[in-house]
This record gives sequence, C-alpha cells and structure tokens, in this order.
Amino acid sequence: MTRGIRIDPAIVRGESSPVKAVRQAHLAFAEAVAAMSSLDPMTVELVRRRCARTHDCRVCQSIRYDSALQAGVDESALAKVDHYEDSDFEERTKVALRITDAIIRRPGEMSEGLIAHARMHFSDEELIELCLHIAKNSTQKIGVALGTDMNTHPADERGLTFVSSSSSVSKATYAARPASTTAN
Repeated sequence: MTRGIRIDPAIVRGESSPVKAVRQAHLAFAEAVAAMSSLDPMTVELVRRRCARTHDCRVCQSIRYDSALQAGVDESALAKVDHYEDSDFEERTKVALRITDAIIRRPGEMSEGLIAHARMHFSDEELIELCLHIAKNSTQKIGVALGTDMNTHPADERGLTFVSSSSSVSKATYAARPASTTAN
C-alpha cells in the first residue's frame, strides 16, 4: 500500500501547546512501559513487530532494538510473526501474539480459553506489562492514518534503524548499524 502524508508533520511533532502536552504525556507513558522488566526482550520485540505489521507502521517495521538482537531475535524470527500459529515459536510466544491480536482487533471478545492459556504461561505482572506494551505499540495507528509514519532516523541500506536504549525512550540512540557493530 502506498501512503502519502495526509497532515503537516509539524503539527504531529507537537509545536502547538495542546499537541505538545499530549506528546509529552505519551513519551512519559512510553518510557514507563519501556522501564518495565518482567518480560524478556524477545517477547517484547515480537509483540512490537506484530503490532507494527498489523497496523502497517513503516517506522516500526524499520526499527530493530539492540536488546532484542542480543536476545536472539533475527530477521527470520521477525518474518515468522505474520504466520506465528504455524511457526516453531514456543507456545508462550504464540500466546503473547494471540493476546496481541485479540487486544488490537477485538479486546472485548478475548476468549476465556485464551485468558486461561495466558495464565498458564505468564504471571499477572507479565500480563499487565504485555498489555501495556501492546497499548504503547498501538499508538502508531495515528501516524499511519495521517501518513506521518516515516523513519527519519539513520538507516542502513535496507532501510533499517537500530535502537540502543536503556529505559529512556527520549535518550535512545538511533543508528544505521547495531550497537554491537558500531562500538568496534
């Protein structure tokens, strides 16, 4: 699908006071979710990817987190997200992706069976964090709808940007190479 810009990106960047306040609140929310640590980086990244693919967010599809790469997420794992039910992912990962789909598509219709299955694989704390990551990774719907979902960070020849971050989204480092290769 080809999408053009549908609204002035300067408006979305938040130079007006009401938009700026919302962007600051969103950043605080994103940082708080990123600071959570119950879930492993692989689960967080595969859920982020599922959100990106479902929403068709160009920025989110072009970003790779160094923490996920270090945890073993590679391009083949990311490609499996589209057909995760038929993949060799562990059941825990499949459950996380099922929850992602349910929350994104029809949260009020999440089956009791899925909830029971989720409780077999995740603690309450992990489930809360999972839901918050899904919420954080679903805010890009606005950028997709407005056509402002373009990666403006340094990217490699494939258009990928690598992100190094602790828990601070605002202090993340964006590069055209993973941190493990840029440090050499």
